[in-house]
Amino acid sequence: MIQYTVQKDDYIELFIQSPSVKKLKLFVVSGNISLGLMAYLVVFLLSEVVFEDEGRIDINITIFIVFSILISCLYTLRKFKIKSKEQGERNFKNFYDGQMFSDEYDMVAHEFKMGNREEIIPVDNQMRIVSARTSYNFYREKEKNDKIFLLPKNGDEEYQGKLDAILKSVLSSNQVTVRESTVKKKIVDKE
Repeated sequence: MIQYTVQKDDYIELFIQSPSVKKLKLFVVSGNISLGLMAYLVVFLLSEVVFEDEGRIDINITIFIVFSILISCLYTLRKFKIKSKEQGERNFKNFYDGQMFSDEYDMVAHEFKMGNREEIIPVDNQMRIVSARTSYNFYREKEKNDKIFLLPKNGDEEYQGKLDAILKSVLSSNQVTVRESTVKKKIVDKE
């Protein structure tokens, strides 16, 4: 059994990098691009009717639409980042703030038994482990039922020994690898 507490910035990074949030971000960007292309098509068809010339469209209109798509994507991604951070902070406050977690890892069955959530999360080819600045972030994608949790990298000597044993066992299953986080800067500002 391994016991730990979750820090706010670690949880927010875990949440923002989760598969469901990344899929939502992709959906938002593709929606912006689709709307921009539909606007371009409407302008193109209107120009064809107005000018009665095949495919004649003003270059200024094309440039305007391209910049509109770019600005719309950047604005939407900025708002998405802010909303994701706010949702991560709410989740942390509601579910993680001040709690002590007691989780077990079954080295024979290769599965985590999440004590506080009373869940069993198997370690298989659907699990990804990301090594962040101060934690190991675990993501398991299965259809629409994503499981995410983290294990802090820092702790006392007993905790470090248990964490090393867990990681060694997880990696020995040959179904999971640890990759480094792509997040380089702090997500949460210190208050």
